[in-house]
Amino acid sequence: MTVKSRYVRSLSLHPSGAMIIGMKRVLTVVAILLTVSGLGHAFATDAGSWSFAGDISLESGYGEAWESMRFSASPSLSWFFTDGLALKGALWFERQELGADVAERGAAYLGLDWYFRGPVSRIFPFVGAALGGGRYSFGASSAGYSGLRLDAGMVFLFNETIGIRLVASWFRDSVDNQGRTASGGRLLLGAGVHIFLF
Repeated sequence: MTVKSRYVRSLSLHPSGAMIIGMKRVLTVVAILLTVSGLGHAFATDAGSWSFAGDISLESGYGEAWESMRFSASPSLSWFFTDGLALKGALWFERQELGADVAERGAAYLGLDWYFRGPVSRIFPFVGAALGGGRYSFGASSAGYSGLRLDAGMVFLFNETIGIRLVASWFRDSVDNQGRTASGGRLLLGAGVHIFLF
């Protein structure tokens, strides 16, 4: 029996020695899993990848154009034309019943999102900006609007493709109501699902 084998045998027979050997094995497995998972998740935002996201948000409006609080939904589709930077198309809509009338609002936005991450991480923080517009209707009246949308949030991946996201959005809109222009803003806090396809 060699010196090394006798040392390993004595460690395994002693309670503290067995614990040390077990800890080494656990740490080795954890290090391998972290390395593999980190390499896999990096592909999510590589050039050529696609992603789909859907959010449900609580919205608070302010200014002359929007003074309200309601829920809204926003699906989006993105294409990464370079690592971490994506061209995004997003829809945004809501429907609210106010007594006998129904208020509806919908819009489409086109913009850019930038995703960044640590060397080994399932978390992808992102920021984005988009321009777009749509229409608002309440009862028999309707109006068009256009504006800027800014987003910031984080995606938490469960595996290489699927995760949840938290997002905060700020909208600045200009509304044209029968020749009269009004401006306002909206703040949204939302959560949803994010799927990466590569």
